Amino acid sequence: MDPDITTLAADCKIVTGPLVKLMLEKGFGFVAKCPDNFGKKVRSKIVESVRTGTMDPSLVRDGWELYDTDAEVEGKMLRFVAFRTTDDISAGIEYLRDQGLKEAGSRFSRFESRTYNCDVDARRALDEALYCHVDSAYDVIWSIDEVEVSVGYGHCGRPRKDEKPITKTEYKVNVELVFNEERAKALSQGRGVRVLITNLPRSNADEENIRFGATADTVLMTYLGQYRVGAPVRDGTNNLMRWWIGIDIHRPITLIPEGNPRGSAACV
Repeated sequence: MDPDITTLAADCKIVTGPLVKLMLEKGFGFVAKCPDNFGKKVRSKIVESVRTGTMDPSLVRDGWELYDTDAEVEGKMLRFVAFRTTDDISAGIEYLRDQGLKEAGSRFSRFESRTYNCDVDARRALDEALYCHVDSAYDVIWSIDEVEVSVGYGHCGRPRKDEKPITKTEYKVNVELVFNEERAKALSQGRGVRVLITNLPRSNADEENIRFGATADTVLMTYLGQYRVGAPVRDGTNNLMRWWIGIDIHRPITLIPEGNPRGSAACV
């Protein structure tokens, strides 16, 4: 194949320092998902930029958003396209609703049956739990109340007539968890962001061969297009399956030889 007109599209398996360097040296174009640990965690920096900035609406998918930027990795400037879908945000909110309740419930459940000798001890225990309650969509409404606790009669045997048990004042932490929909949506803005890495030149309009210029939308569609090409091989719904025995067919790499990424392609 001719590297000058060929683009490799894959998940994060081709994004390692040595492989990226090799693809650049050989002149291949590539589009792939950026793993968390690549380039001193450059992905985290991109996601943080998205959370504190704004994204542009996608021109090919309603409700999708894109963020197109450059970042230096090991002395090379590479292009990163972050994207977020409406489904990502909805799924993030539901995740925070369900999983957040489990985590918060586990964190504060100890207060249900425990009392403290003084309000200082109760507040210290509550502060420790609140300190760990970060990045949660649940607001914590709390109070520390006095409760009278019976400690018995102070002697053995049956109590005397009209004798009342001895009581002492202890302190109980009461906690109510309230789901905050707006905070869940804000937290999902970062959780739902996926980041692609590519060396396709940025362009306001696609060139005839995307190796020489591609919009952010086209970078995204190129990445998503690999799944359509690889699906028959992964699913075994194609006669080509017999040729792939002994080969890792679960996560193929798509080769896009030229032109429109939705055009002809091959899977290896």
